[in-house]
Amino acid sequence: MLKTFTLMKITRERANAIYYRDYWKYNGIDTLPDEIVGIVFDNAVIQGQGTAIQNVHKSLDIVPGAIIGPTTLKKLENTDYSVFINRFKNYAKSRVNEIIDNDDSQSIFKNGWNNRISKY
Repeated sequence: MLKTFTLMKITRERANAIYYRDYWKYNGIDTLPDEIVGIVFDNAVIQGQGTAIQNVHKSLDIVPGAIIGPTTLKKLENTDYSVFINRFKNYAKSRVNEIIDNDDSQSIFKNGWNNRISKY
């Protein structure tokens, strides 16, 4: 059973451990090429790990799955990263719109989310 904790009392070391375990190492994100791993990691933090991985797969025109595996890594070998990043940003921004369409109370975060994604 997970222990609850107060976010204001979390140590930097504990926060780093959570990010490492739950986002960086999650289902192969850490195996991505240096050129894109940072944006996928950031997207996992703001939109969820599964969404970030699906955005990778959709950006590569492969069937969205739950892991970064051999198929994903092979497809990335011959990928123009600037094209990939533009596609990835578009999928991430589309997800922002889906979130707001499903819950208008989230619209307050739209500009912040989109500004963050635009910096990828």
